Amino acid sequence: MHLEEDRKAISGKAMSRRNDKSGELPEIVRKYLKSCGLRNNRINRCTLETRLYHDLDIYGDEAEGYMDALVNLYHVDLTDFVFEKYFPPEFIGRNVLERTLIHAVPFVGHYLRRKLSLCPVTLAMIERSIKEKSWVDTGNNLGGDIEDI
Repeated sequence: MHLEEDRKAISGKAMSRRNDKSGELPEIVRKYLKSCGLRNNRINRCTLETRLYHDLDIYGDEAEGYMDALVNLYHVDLTDFVFEKYFPPEFIGRNVLERTLIHAVPFVGHYLRRKLSLCPVTLAMIERSIKEKSWVDTGNNLGGDIEDI
């Protein structure tokens, strides 16, 4: 008898979690991500804590496109936004030879980009920036030194 009650309780908790909308992204953030070309299956896995580079692996030209969408579609002032503080360069290396070698062995570039201490751009920051019409920095003072790569 208790086993059946336990199953119903567990099933009820699972259903209430599925119906709980608190974990869903605000509609404005969903529209922003769609306008940037992110697929629905990836959007559905995002939360406000999701980070563009660290979680979604968005950097380089693609990251520039995401930030341009804030300016062009939502009229966000990015005057105080320093791209290199939040995103690694698309092509890393101090000179052409290093860049060529890193490009020849793709996992090396991925490894070196991950070594940088970059500030996160979360979807919560994106949402606040859209609402406030200017870049919202959470005060995280990390910053990778790209010259060291």
